[in-house]
Amino acid sequence: MPRSTFLLGEITSRATAPLQHYFLATPPEVKPSRTYSLFGEIKAQAGSVETEETIPPADIGVIDESFIDYSTFLNVIDKTSQPAPRNKTVTIIGAGVSGLCAAYELRRAGYTVRVLEASSRVGGRVVTFRDPIFAQGLHAEGGAMRIPKDHYLLHRYLEIFGLNKQLFPFEMRNKIIHLSGMPEGKRTMTYDAFDKALVDKDGDLLNLFPKLKDEEKSMTCDQLFDTAVQKVKQLWLDTYTANGGTPGEKPPYNVKALVAAFDSIGDMYDKYTLRSYLTDVAGWSEDAVNLYDLGNAHVVFENGNKSGEESHMQQLQSGMDAVPKAFAEKCQDGSDDPLMNCITFGARVKRIAEVGATGGNPTTGQSKLVCLYDNPAGQECSVESDFLILAIPYTAQRAIAKDHAFDPKQEMAIRDVRYVEVTKVLLQYKMRWWKDVFQKLGQDTDGGVVCDLPIRYTMLPKEADEHGQTVDQFRHTDRGAIMAAYTFEQDATILGALCPARRTQLVAQNLDAIFPDVDSLALLEAGNAQIPTKIFVMDVQSGLRQYVHETTTWINHLQFSPVDTKVLMFCHEGPWHKADRLWLLDPAVSGPPKLIHRRSMHMEIWGHEWFSHDGKIIWYDLQLPPGQDFWLAGYEIATGRWTWYHMERNKWSVHFNSSRDGSVFAGDGGDSDMGTMSTGNFISERLVNMKDYDYRLEPNVNFTPDGKWLVFRSNMHGTIHTYAVHLMKH
Repeated sequence: MPRSTFLLGEITSRATAPLQHYFLATPPEVKPSRTYSLFGEIKAQAGSVETEETIPPADIGVIDESFIDYSTFLNVIDKTSQPAPRNKTVTIIGAGVSGLCAAYELRRAGYTVRVLEASSRVGGRVVTFRDPIFAQGLHAEGGAMRIPKDHYLLHRYLEIFGLNKQLFPFEMRNKIIHLSGMPEGKRTMTYDAFDKALVDKDGDLLNLFPKLKDEEKSMTCDQLFDTAVQKVKQLWLDTYTANGGTPGEKPPYNVKALVAAFDSIGDMYDKYTLRSYLTDVAGWSEDAVNLYDLGNAHVVFENGNKSGEESHMQQLQSGMDAVPKAFAEKCQDGSDDPLMNCITFGARVKRIAEVGATGGNPTTGQSKLVCLYDNPAGQECSVESDFLILAIPYTAQRAIAKDHAFDPKQEMAIRDVRYVEVTKVLLQYKMRWWKDVFQKLGQDTDGGVVCDLPIRYTMLPKEADEHGQTVDQFRHTDRGAIMAAYTFEQDATILGALCPARRTQLVAQNLDAIFPDVDSLALLEAGNAQIPTKIFVMDVQSGLRQYVHETTTWINHLQFSPVDTKVLMFCHEGPWHKADRLWLLDPAVSGPPKLIHRRSMHMEIWGHEWFSHDGKIIWYDLQLPPGQDFWLAGYEIATGRWTWYHMERNKWSVHFNSSRDGSVFAGDGGDSDMGTMSTGNFISERLVNMKDYDYRLEPNVNFTPDGKWLVFRSNMHGTIHTYAVHLMKH
């Protein structure tokens, strides 16, 4: 598409209106003020449904969907589009919101719909974490978390589903900034204080950015940006004027002049990234770039520095996953058949094929489209339809083979479009300590916190709706779940590479450093990140992978039963006193895993599990509570029967194992002894004196197959060696 044609559509968009306002709001001779930022005011309008229409639709040959939606798309939602031809079928790949919406409307129009979803839930990028991740009644968003007011299509669906009454404001303003290089007592400040320190050329703040140019000092971040884009603005205005436009005029604007103006700045500046423009064109120092990067917090760019008041973002009282669930639960008009019945979960599509007359309509010869997918049992399945919709990200489309390539530009997009890495970390606290912090700083009770620590951005949840009423999830509790870290690109990679336990610790410690007077670490109860973890089995000959379980909890210690490949054991890692560790899963059957052991008291822990050699029993270390009451517990898989053996503290071991006949157990100690124990009374005998052993190296004791030797590793003589102890006395 020629850029001029593309621009004809873009200039009608409500998303473009604030930018047009920015270019036209002040005449070119007015320079940016050191006490006022037009840029900050304009970007606060992003997402506002009240933004004035700048172009009359009748003046445009190519209409942007922002206008046609009102008359066409809303008509589809409110009524019904033309009835579908009889017996026409559609397959939709992906049960995210877009796939569910398409399925919902196509069913209403009379099509037979089938949705293939690789995971075990609906929603895609919309995922709301609740019980058991957080305490009952609490939730936090791991994916999409806000709804702009000008997303009128979604708002119409919210009305249809009865969810519109749940809407309340989403606090977009960044209110607090923390700079760890500032002196103690000045590191955490409000944005008003931060801006004042910049304008006043505060020495401690300027010491963090020693190579700022003189002309870059005494400006806020938004004022710096105002100055930086003057060349772009001037070129835009010159071209707009040369093509018949008038600077400072009111809507409706000159269409020809708008297209020419945007085309001119595209020709001149499209080759630059934001960073290269700021350094090469605007002449910013590297310290100015660093200041803007930290102070503007463009991880959520429209927030800007202090703005966000007019961004008109909203959220749902019950959580964002109410939207996909509403689509899935909606029945076709006049029936009791919900859309959920049209969804096949665990369907990992691997190939799209086309079949001709033999596979299609024998009369017309019309071809059919076939989707081949693997189910969780590893079986190859297929579904045939007249039409196909791919409602999945390009990264997922890359893994699907096709008989025929798409249009070259579509293929290029599938290959080249890059999705920005994002990591969110969610924490639960026993008390919403941030309310008092914000109130003492005169910042209400919630909002954004920006920092130069690894967490980068924290959003504290809205405490009350627009009527001042406490939101539903906080109405009967002092607890709260927060988006403690929201990071992008390299920052996201740093957090995402950590194990969940370490990630939670780091994020909690960062917040404690920002607000040191709160003692928030003592109030921390739970943490979770939205990073998915999957279990898959792989055919070692073909390399084909079959995904059998997906979660957002750290998975470890995967063990197949020694006698039955339909029995897979795994554990959830993390703090032992919080994690439900032991689970069983049949890879061949679609369904949730089975929890083996349930916590019966506070701080109860269990783990370091293993199968008996006949595969009938799972044995594990059990402490009720830790460090006080020690047991070796066994769970019989077939019957669910437990066997517990008690032991004294000095007979306990971190890791155990058992002989092939199950008559003898071995432990590798926790301090200075190892021992074997016979079942029944657990009579113990120490075999090795390990007083000089450094237990940071785990011995991991094992029996030899004949049961005559006990093999382990140790550093008790300095260098790590493998040792064997003969168990037979004669």
